[in-house]
Amino acid sequence: QGQRYASESVSNSGCGIMLSGVRDAVIDNVTVKNSMGHAINITDTYVKTHSGTELADRTRVFTGYSENIAIINCTVIDPYLDDAITTHITKGCIIANCRCSFDYAGKAEINNWAPQTGIEIDDGSENVSVVNCYVEGFGCGFNAKAHGFAPAAKHVSFSNIVVKDTALGFQIAHSFSASADTTGYNAETEEASGIFVKNIVIDGLDVKPLSYSSAEYARGLFISQVRNVFIDGVSISNVNRNVGFENYIYKSSKVSIKNVTIKGQHNVLAAGATV
Repeated sequence: QGQRYASESVSNSGCGIMLSGVRDAVIDNVTVKNSMGHAINITDTYVKTHSGTELADRTRVFTGYSENIAIINCTVIDPYLDDAITTHITKGCIIANCRCSFDYAGKAEINNWAPQTGIEIDDGSENVSVVNCYVEGFGCGFNAKAHGFAPAAKHVSFSNIVVKDTALGFQIAHSFSASADTTGYNAETEEASGIFVKNIVIDGLDVKPLSYSSAEYARGLFISQVRNVFIDGVSISNVNRNVGFENYIYKSSKVSIKNVTIKGQHNVLAAGATV
């Protein structure tokens, strides 16, 4: 049973591998190269439009979770659009010993939608572990996030990950916007919880023409509209000295950050942050 995008153009559709409403599956030692959309996408069974507008009805987001999925020893190279490895509406997933790389040099067609993130834990994913992975060249190394129409990611851990040559090291965020909400969804009741980030190496940050790249700043970490985040052990080095640099925290609480080392740049905390 598969998920598909209903769009006018197929140019922005199509995953390398998609598991849609699947349980008890292993993807082992697979290489996905030049996929049109997500290289590896673990998701639910709901058929949605490419614009995502139908997801405003949040009760439909929960249709057909994927559960108990392992993605191990996989390689992703140069996805055209969006993320290398991603989960949506998934319970119980491990992503281990995977390598994701993107080389945007010479790719004039790349815009701010592509490619986004090396490893993304998105929209209502729960109990996901990402361990011993390498990400290079994407807009963002890895993230746990949710769109405003979906519940936050919960109980997610990232450990022993190397992120190289990105615009943003990692992101923990919820994109809730009161003005965009039509369902009565309250971000205060379903914030991100139990997000653990440990032993991360971020080597090389610069402003890039990719998603998650600020026009002015390279960013080590970006934390926005979440609670209950625990970060321990992050090394940041080789930031382009010709651009600004910041670690950005916005409208978040119950955030613990320990043992962060930044070489060659000052650590800037965004004004108005609550930690």
